[in-house]
Amino acid sequence: MKVNRHIVFIIPSLQQGGLENSVSVLVNQLTKDNNHRISIICFYKNSVFYKVDKSVEIIHPNFHRKGFSTVQYYLKSFFFIKNTLKDIKPDVVISFGDYINAISILTAKSLGLPVYISDRSSPGKNFPFFVNLLRNIAYPKAKGVIAQTQRAKDQKVKMGVREDKIKVIPNPVRRISILKEPKRKIVLCVARHYKVKGIDRLFEAFANTHEKSWQLEIAGSEGPETKYLKELAENLNISERVTFLGARKDIDAIYSYSGIFALTSRSEGFPNALIEAMAHGLPCIAFDINAGPADIIKHEVNGILVEDGNIGELTLQLNLLMEDTARRNELGKRALKIMDRLSLERISEDFLAFISR
Repeated sequence: MKVNRHIVFIIPSLQQGGLENSVSVLVNQLTKDNNHRISIICFYKNSVFYKVDKSVEIIHPNFHRKGFSTVQYYLKSFFFIKNTLKDIKPDVVISFGDYINAISILTAKSLGLPVYISDRSSPGKNFPFFVNLLRNIAYPKAKGVIAQTQRAKDQKVKMGVREDKIKVIPNPVRRISILKEPKRKIVLCVARHYKVKGIDRLFEAFANTHEKSWQLEIAGSEGPETKYLKELAENLNISERVTFLGARKDIDAIYSYSGIFALTSRSEGFPNALIEAMAHGLPCIAFDINAGPADIIKHEVNGILVEDGNIGELTLQLNLLMEDTARRNELGKRALKIMDRLSLERISEDFLAFISR
């Protein structure tokens, strides 16, 4: 069977995270439907959480981040990536990750390779001086830039990237397993324990809801906020109603039995957990942060948007959803349409067309 092209993805790692989830889904689709040879170069030597097709070559550095300054690690990584690209000789390079895209551009360009990039964080995110400097120098040199939202595209234009080099391609909905589980009175949040994910904001709102029979489950790996979140649950007297599930590979089963999904992040690029919850027919509620949820949810049609940081309004909307089964069912039914809009087949076709220009 003829192999079409050798495509190399450069990403931070394959540990649990939205970026890593999106890349693993896309890679598996490209391998399955298009017979491309796919390699993944990881910027960091971390454990692998997401499964990719056995034909995909995964390459890790033989060194760890610890012990190096940012400048030292970037320099070391530049030569690691450059030498790896020399060895495996790809046709095209695609880099995902705000902190690593500049290095990917500079290494690929030094070898005469076409390179496409995609940032995955909020377009309003602030970066350290050195990282920001590299981004401003390198980004206009990329052959193409994939933006998740229109706002992300506008930001890249301000960075000096030509508009005709930018394509808005949102994340696809991965293939999910919808299980016939009876719905429980559970509010689900899928997030790692980092401040940016805003789990503390959900705790504050949940503590003030009237329907005390509802439980809150947090699915996601531990992090810097774990200790604080457990203490906060105790202080708010909700510890007996909150369950920390940890990182779960059976997340579809958890979506299937949950009654409401909440996203209370302080910042997002394009939240995978939200579109996955909608694909499971869950009524979803999210803070209207600077990018992400408003690109996915149409307020009161297929979900609920709440003014960012308005804990009182979030509490009110949670109460209304908890009290009204018919409203939950109607919002969930409309949310299912996300599967057509962001189908894996459609998004992967857009992606391939863009990098084949």
